[in-house]
Amino acid sequence: MEFFAKIVLVMFALNISYQFNIDELFNGLSSKDVQKIVRLVNDFIAEQRNTKPQAISSSTEQNTNGNQVQRQSEPPPASNTPPSNTPASNTPPVSPTNQDNSKQDANQNNAPPAPVNSSDSYSTWSANLANFQKSDWCFDIWTAETGRDGNGEAQDYTDSPDVIYSKNGSLYLHAIRKNGRWYAPRIKSNVGFDYGRFEATVTLTETVPGAFPAVWMLPGGDGNDSFHWPYDGEIDIFEYNQGWGQIAVNQGAHYGAKNRDKCDCVASKCAIQPNKPMIFAVEKTPDRLTFFCDGTKSHEINNPNTGNKNDWPFNLRKFRFILNYAIEPSWSKNAGKVVPQGVDKLTMIVSQLQVKPLSK
Repeated sequence: MEFFAKIVLVMFALNISYQFNIDELFNGLSSKDVQKIVRLVNDFIAEQRNTKPQAISSSTEQNTNGNQVQRQSEPPPASNTPPSNTPASNTPPVSPTNQDNSKQDANQNNAPPAPVNSSDSYSTWSANLANFQKSDWCFDIWTAETGRDGNGEAQDYTDSPDVIYSKNGSLYLHAIRKNGRWYAPRIKSNVGFDYGRFEATVTLTETVPGAFPAVWMLPGGDGNDSFHWPYDGEIDIFEYNQGWGQIAVNQGAHYGAKNRDKCDCVASKCAIQPNKPMIFAVEKTPDRLTFFCDGTKSHEINNPNTGNKNDWPFNLRKFRFILNYAIEPSWSKNAGKVVPQGVDKLTMIVSQLQVKPLSK
């Protein structure tokens, strides 16, 4: 009986809560023994309530055998300090239904957010592409998107390691044709940026009709995954598609009112060359977007300072990276351009992706 009483007392002392069957716990004990255990427990609880808590400290006392033992006194009670009056954040939760979709319109019912403070918004960041793990996609670094994106393209997006993985310190993104269907990756960074030089080193192993690899940016990485295209803006650091020319790279931006895509794009002065690493960048400031290809300035878009979001949405939200490999987009410039039969694997290699601060 004393054994069971000690078990119950220890459980109360350690604040341990278990789900157990009372009948099984006291099986074999007489009713008097059970009553005695209950009385001991009640006495113990009353004693604990009347004991004044002490700060955590070590003291020495003698046990029943006369040996000295170390004992820790009870911890202090929880603070009674009232909670802060700081209001809760109004940032809407991330919703899995609000996936990035650069070609899908939605109604814009909210007033534009206040512009970000540019004085401290220049970031430094570098993606770890050498150890790209699928487990990273759902945590701090990247999120993989799967399924169709509604842009009238031929690929199904998948997070399979067959289409995206690290090798030799670089990130490999493949579009693979299997049983007549295309499978490819699309990932987005879980962190967004205000201003700086956004730079990617990209290598294409094939330059064929219908291929559409890209490194670009959309609003996000700020705790709000919803956005409205093109109203909230898009920045294209690098896009390759023969709709702009056989070897031309596209750089530019999309913005404008609902159902009115104001595309300020340009076919870059750089000509893409298979298997040659090339550096593509955009410098984003409150006043302009300046695009570069292998160190050469290719294009510039200036803030008209009209105060109208339709004319310049790029100061209102953080922008996140998106890397993807699309196939055979349906827009007019690409009409009739399909990947040749016999070409069943296309590759984009990203060996560097970083954000550098600019002079303020």
